[in-house]
Amino acid sequence: MKFEYKDKGSKLIRLDIDWENGRIKKINIYGDFFLHPEESIFKLEKNLEGKDIYFAKKVIDEFFKSVEYAGIDPESLYKAIKESMVK
Repeated sequence: MKFEYKDKGSKLIRLDIDWENGRIKKINIYGDFFLHPEESIFKLEKNLEGKDIYFAKKVIDEFFKSVEYAGIDPESLYKAIKESMVK
């Protein structure tokens, strides 16, 4: 499922996300933000697969400790993923 989210103070976050039994089956994260190193987003996506929304928060928080970012923050990404559950 494609999902778009824009939080106050962040850029547009786009998700291509599939949920199965309350867990992330597949996720691709993209949008109008920057991460460095750029390829780190692939590791985050892989680490989120199979996680429920509560464990996903921990994965996201740890990820953002190891990268430089602009236009996105851990809370905005978490909110985007959480809101995609109910769509």
